[in-house]
Amino acid sequence: MIFNREQRGNVAPASELRTPHGTFGIAVSEQRNELFLTLQHTSAVVVFEKDARNRENPKRLIQGNRSGLADPHGMAVDNQRGLIYVTNHGSFREFNRTDGDITQTGMYQGTFSSAATWPAERRIPGTGRTFPSSITVHAVDAQGNVPPLRKISGPKTQLNWPTGLVVDEETGDLFVANDMGDSILVFAPDAQGDVPPKRVLRGPKTGLKNPTGINLDTKNKEIWVANFGNHTATVYPMSASGDTAPLRTIRSGPVDEPALMIGNPGAIAYDSKREEILVPN
Repeated sequence: MIFNREQRGNVAPASELRTPHGTFGIAVSEQRNELFLTLQHTSAVVVFEKDARNRENPKRLIQGNRSGLADPHGMAVDNQRGLIYVTNHGSFREFNRTDGDITQTGMYQGTFSSAATWPAERRIPGTGRTFPSSITVHAVDAQGNVPPLRKISGPKTQLNWPTGLVVDEETGDLFVANDMGDSILVFAPDAQGDVPPKRVLRGPKTGLKNPTGINLDTKNKEIWVANFGNHTATVYPMSASGDTAPLRTIRSGPVDEPALMIGNPGAIAYDSKREEILVPN
């Protein structure tokens, strides 16, 4: 959904763009006039013209067993260095297509005929694998089933479901919201392989809990973090590390109220002996 900067309240979007199922990360390159989206379920990245609308097709696609993409989530563009960064949770299976016309079903209810740019969605049985969490680095104009330029992954990295990420284009430093690690990891511009972050923001004073979104305010030299685990936005100096308390916090509920987290409950039961409601998450 696209809203203009003046819109407020309960209003219809100014316009919309139909996208493949499972989009998660989003990034825009103003210099290239391009919109980048990660696709969780098909382990792909699609690139649209920034002003694409309605049922326009992507202009290019990254997908395949050589791409290093595996349940991709976060996305960031480094325009200065011509790179895109993608965080991967690690789940992967291979896909193929049977013909050039790919019919999307369900909520999309339309036919998109662009085999070169629309992601394959037909799963190949027996190809499912799980890889360690990673950050893959690709050329900004990468296309097709091409390997990443480099990859950050391994126990030294501390990556554990990395989700949101952002690049400081001035320094090239990469800031990563590390969901299951309750931390913010900062990697050097040339980080590759199993390397430790240059600094880590983590600890009880930080208020970080399942951080999923992150952005930089380069004018005020601040990091903004969205915490999925406690429904807060927390703000830190860009140079923060260790167990540093936030400069300020925005909350959407009482401090002691637990966050519900994610879930798609498909059943419910009542335990009359213990007077408990049981819901699978």
